[in-house]
Amino acid sequence: MSVTANGSLRAGVPDTQDSVRERPPRPRKGWLLSRLTPYLFVAVAVGLLVLLTYIPAANMIWYSLNDWTGFGPVDDFVGLDNYVAVFTDPAIFGVFGVSLYYFAASFLQMGLALYFATLLSFNTKFSSFFRGILFFPYLMNGVAIGFVFLYLFQPGGTLDTVLAWFGMAETPSGWVTPRSRTTRWRGPRCGGTPA
Repeated sequence: MSVTANGSLRAGVPDTQDSVRERPPRPRKGWLLSRLTPYLFVAVAVGLLVLLTYIPAANMIWYSLNDWTGFGPVDDFVGLDNYVAVFTDPAIFGVFGVSLYYFAASFLQMGLALYFATLLSFNTKFSSFFRGILFFPYLMNGVAIGFVFLYLFQPGGTLDTVLAWFGMAETPSGWVTPRSRTTRWRGPRCGGTPA
């Protein structure tokens, strides 16, 4: 039975969807590889995670249960004596106070950063000035790198001095020159003939 365009049923007329059998899909070439590909990607990630995280963590726990100097074989098992020494010795336990200080200071720093971010996201008085003050350290980083490379490449600078140590003092010292003067540095042309 089939339904016509106006919604009525027509008896005796075979429905084309029921009469056509769907063939099962043919197995494609490499179907096993296509099914295994996601698992292979995950296997690489899990393998690296185990190799670089879990095995070193297990080794660290094993080392903490031994009296090991860091050199030679690990053969003097002491059990939890190292942990007892850490939690009972006031000199070693004082390190935890410094760690807690930095831990609390990181929350203070995050709170100040969120306060300034919220303050500067609104239109307030002197907001452009404060944005400039907060952006200034990022700007200084690029300026410092520029000065380092300026002193590195200037004539008689760091690069020329290091090259002179290796007997290459005859190299031209104009590393950074205007474009019109760079023609003295010619190499082989595209055709292979020297300039």
